[in-house]
Amino acid sequence: MVCSVNPEAGRECELAAIGRDGEGRRAVVVGAGPAGLEAARVLALRGFETTLVEREGRLGGQLVLAERPPKKWRLGWLVDYYRNVLGNLGVGLRLGCEAAPELMDELSPSAVVWAAGSVPVLPASIPGLDLPCVLTAPDAIMADPALRDQRVCVVGSGMTGIECAEMLAEQGNEVGLYEMVDQIGPGIFFQNMIDIMGRLDKTSTKLFPGHRLVSVEDGRARFQKVDGSEVVAEFDRLVLSLGIKGVPVPEWLEGRGCELRVAGDALGIGRIQEAVRTGYDAARSIA
Repeated sequence: MVCSVNPEAGRECELAAIGRDGEGRRAVVVGAGPAGLEAARVLALRGFETTLVEREGRLGGQLVLAERPPKKWRLGWLVDYYRNVLGNLGVGLRLGCEAAPELMDELSPSAVVWAAGSVPVLPASIPGLDLPCVLTAPDAIMADPALRDQRVCVVGSGMTGIECAEMLAEQGNEVGLYEMVDQIGPGIFFQNMIDIMGRLDKTSTKLFPGHRLVSVEDGRARFQKVDGSEVVAEFDRLVLSLGIKGVPVPEWLEGRGCELRVAGDALGIGRIQEAVRTGYDAARSIA
């Protein structure tokens, strides 16, 4: 048994109670996604003087994106929970702040949890991805003003891509969802697929499995089908959802001599449950 937001669930007999052994030592958590938020919570409970550093001006990390598509707004409750808990525990927040060597010199931590998250994958093998008409899924989800009344190609039908396609369709866009493999939604739990496809079917979204993106020009995307033939799609915006990769620990931090742990997507790409659990385990493992 596991829980997305309670990392102790199913491990109650294995885990001792969190002790107050931090003794006021300084700890820094880099990244305010679910892994970093949980790590900061546990470190503060242990009695560390904890500072949470986040390059964006808000808490939540990927949760900020995850709550935007239709029916997902309740995920914001988790961010609200951590905001309240960390405030009550006295965790220092440095929002809109890069984790630079100068900052670490100022804070002088004895321990650091690197939970800097992930960035979208942009394959160098596909020409044209640097064009202004190309957006990543986070760009499209957070667009202000929102994309409306446009022809949009969404490339990649994992959970992020398919939810992005649903959101764009609800905003009045003409959406085509393209997937390299021969099945839409690879790797998505079947219960989630039944739910989201039931809603997507009610929109005008067109599905194109078995289409691999080959190149992008201004307003035109070239795809190769599984039979080797090529098709060209015209669009106003092309949205990429081809996966994410973790942000690695920088060399300058590895050489500082403080106790270092890695959590969340920076450790291994996963869902909320994996992020929260790795943040919890990282904070508890610091001596």
